[in-house]
Amino acid sequence: MHRSIALGLVALSGAAFGADKVVESVPGIAFQYSGTPNPQAVTFTTEEPITGIGLTGDWSSVSGDLGGGSFPWALDLEAVVTAPGGEQGSWFAPFTGDVTIADFPINDGSGEILSGKAGPGVYTVAWADVINQPGSLARVENVVYHALSVVPDVVSTYTALPDPSTSWSRPFFIGGVSSLGPVSYDVFEFTVDTPGRYILTSVLEVEDNHYSFLYKGSFEDTRPLQNLFDYGLGNGFSPFGEPQGTSRIDTLLFPGETYFWVTSTWASSSPTDEESTNTIVGPGNVISDRLGCREDINNDGTVDLGDFGFFAASFGTVIGDANYRAESDFDNDGDVDLGDFGGFAKAFGRTDCLG
Repeated sequence: MHRSIALGLVALSGAAFGADKVVESVPGIAFQYSGTPNPQAVTFTTEEPITGIGLTGDWSSVSGDLGGGSFPWALDLEAVVTAPGGEQGSWFAPFTGDVTIADFPINDGSGEILSGKAGPGVYTVAWADVINQPGSLARVENVVYHALSVVPDVVSTYTALPDPSTSWSRPFFIGGVSSLGPVSYDVFEFTVDTPGRYILTSVLEVEDNHYSFLYKGSFEDTRPLQNLFDYGLGNGFSPFGEPQGTSRIDTLLFPGETYFWVTSTWASSSPTDEESTNTIVGPGNVISDRLGCREDINNDGTVDLGDFGFFAASFGTVIGDANYRAESDFDNDGDVDLGDFGGFAKAFGRTDCLG
């Protein structure tokens, strides 16, 4: 069961250019890295302004694993990106998940580290180990590079409440599975319609400990390490610096995949009635049965002529215009045009838009 589920989906305008959209994906070659930078070249052909780089791949330790999987971690990786013409941007750690909870893939984006003025050409990415532990050597296989371009944020929000009828032994970021359970959880199943970097943030209504986990493909509470994709500490000890009660996951997500965001109670001794506000910020729409339809602009549960009136009123406008409605900018490119009409027309007639 879910209690007091707050639903919302809005695209922010004005200064809300900050989401990173994948505009091109190019396979790369496997590489190893240590404390000495290892430059790799990738050629992008897109005419979209490239403001950042993304990387997906499978991480493994070659040597220097001194703690049974606790070192080195994938989050020790950093890169210096050189664009055609010589402009450089630094992508510093930590930016991936560690491998102590499972063999996490690397699946991350740099954010805005380039101006976007370089255009297509050869980009050089020099990978290195931040800690530079003597004898440490890691390898990344099944490498794909992603060109990122900044677009307006799209924000999706709901309220998560661990269901007392659920029970699992949640993952633990060093030992595999926690011994503090069994605990209850909330699970949010969703897809996205735009590839890019998404930030998932779960904030408890009280200052307490919790955890959130991201699964790809399927989620089974009896097999907590299967399909585990990423996680966020909510106990104040996150490597990303979040305070107690805040869990954050920063990752690339892609259309065609089904994701499960699990918000979990910390321990069996923790309260089970603590709600959290869960927010997903990225370049596209989050699609879930627990969210309404973005095309339902007047929020009456249906996509009909009433919504078309709002859409038509903003047609031809751009961010900053008085009649611009970010909800109608379905492709998140900063204006409302024929490219957005297709998205609206596809949803026209839906009657299931109330979560």
